[in-house]
Amino acid sequence: NKSDEITAGYYFSRDFASGLHVDFGARFDQVKRRGSLTEHEDHGEDHDEDHGDDHDEEAGHDEAAETQQYKLDFSTASFAATLSKPLSDNLELSLGLAQVERTPSAVELFINGPHLAAQRFEVGDVSLEPEQARNVELSLAYERGSVFSKVSLFNNQITDYIYLRDESEAEHDGEHDDDHGGLIKANYLQQNAQFVGYESVSYTHLTLPT
Repeated sequence: NKSDEITAGYYFSRDFASGLHVDFGARFDQVKRRGSLTEHEDHGEDHDEDHGDDHDEEAGHDEAAETQQYKLDFSTASFAATLSKPLSDNLELSLGLAQVERTPSAVELFINGPHLAAQRFEVGDVSLEPEQARNVELSLAYERGSVFSKVSLFNNQITDYIYLRDESEAEHDGEHDDDHGGLIKANYLQQNAQFVGYESVSYTHLTLPT
């Protein structure tokens, strides 16, 4: 597999007289993924009726491997902005807005084999589209002396979220032709997703005697 990437970006930061501080960034990517997939096709069963019972044992074992080459091109654009303003000498409120696109990785597109470290037989999908994430984050930060604390609320909605789904036990038990060496088969799929939650962090600096 081969990947070529071209990235262009823009960033600016500005303070306003009202105390508002703005950070803005934009990123544009052009990504080319090159890879191949090898598929095995069974041709034996088509000849049973013509050749009689003498060839029954050979039916289903005549496999032809076909390698398909893929050239996939992606163009993505991402934007992010953060607006922050002090509420007092110790408090600061900030709002983050972002729209980010992510290109499927070469693994997510082309993998078709065992991943022994994860004990899975992973299968990619060359039809995957870039993820599109829209994120809103509201944060309140407190800092006084050596004490710092921050609480954030976020809402992240992702269109075409890429994830790895393990086959169920029933699906695994039904794999009579190929049990993938006893490994769990997992497929890369896409589905819309939403992540809502909060984060908090607090710390202080301590001076230890030497």
